[in-house]
Amino acid sequence: MNNKALDCVIKSENGITVAGVTGRIDGLSAHDFEGRLLELIAGGVKYLVLNFETVEYISSAGLRCLLVVAKMLKNKKGLFAVCNLNTTVKEIFEMVNFDEIARVFKSEKEAVDEYSKFLEKPMNDWWVK
Repeated sequence: MNNKALDCVIKSENGITVAGVTGRIDGLSAHDFEGRLLELIAGGVKYLVLNFETVEYISSAGLRCLLVVAKMLKNKKGLFAVCNLNTTVKEIFEMVNFDEIARVFKSEKEAVDEYSKFLEKPMNDWWVK
């Protein structure tokens, strides 16, 4: 994805898909961002970590996008997490209790290590923290 306000670089690490996101997830970029994430899920991705280390801001449109992705992954018995939230984005997540919808990790390594443990085990209801 290559949007002026948002960029997303996808990689796979230990069976977990990690999307490194840069920029602002707002009304101008959320639709394209959601489309890219839904393409990944349609292509078979079940374990997704969004690295927000360089995300400057997320609007309600961006939160809606993440909610859609979280629901899709839940329906596939997948796992969804975000990591490396800056202070502004972390405050927004806490204000709307988004940490109850997606796991929030301090680092990408922590998220990948934690989710890697569950690749060989049944997911059951572990999806949410």
